[in-house]
Amino acid sequence: MLPPIPSADTLNWQANTPKKSTTNSWTFPPYTEEVQFDEKWDFVQKKQKHCDENNPDDAQRGDNWDHVALDAEHKLVLEVVNGKRTEKNTKEIGA
Repeated sequence: MLPPIPSADTLNWQANTPKKSTTNSWTFPPYTEEVQFDEKWDFVQKKQKHCDENNPDDAQRGDNWDHVALDAEHKLVLEVVNGKRTEKNTKEIGA
C-alpha cells in the first residue's frame, strides 16, 4: 500500500486569523442612496390559463410576481412582496 500523498490544501489547513476585525468599519444596514425596483414572474402549481376563477383553491395559484427593492451598490435585498400583480402589491413595495 502506498502512503497518502499530501495535497497543497492539507499542508496549511488552518487559515490565518486577521489581526484586526474586517467588519468594524462597516455600518449595518448600510446607508442606501439609490433603490432599484424589479419584478419577476412565476407561476404557482399551474399556469394562469388553467386556473378557474370560480374555484377558491385557485386564488393563490397561477401567475405570481416577486416585487423586489434592491440596494444595488451593497447588493442588499431591502424588501420583497410576493403575490398577484395587483396595484396594491406594486405600491406596497415602495411604502
